[in-house]
Amino acid sequence: MDGIQSGLTGRQLAQLEGSKLFNADLAPVPAEGRKWRIGSFAALWISMSACIPTYMLASSLIGGGMNWWEAILTSWVCL
Repeated sequence: MDGIQSGLTGRQLAQLEGSKLFNADLAPVPAEGRKWRIGSFAALWISMSACIPTYMLASSLIGGGMNWWEAILTSWVCL
């Protein structure tokens, strides 16, 4: 963790890292270590929308009187 990035002084950073509650795996990733770009967020959004609640939404919309393609389009637009 970088003291300048986190807004902590060197002493505060050392005290934080010395705490038994500190875990390097859960600490914020420095800016140079962040690899997510727009494609990563798009892939996450698509993979999160292909799940059981999406299918439940589409099936309830079909049960409510929509065509299958209207239900799929609605579930993709809403999510």
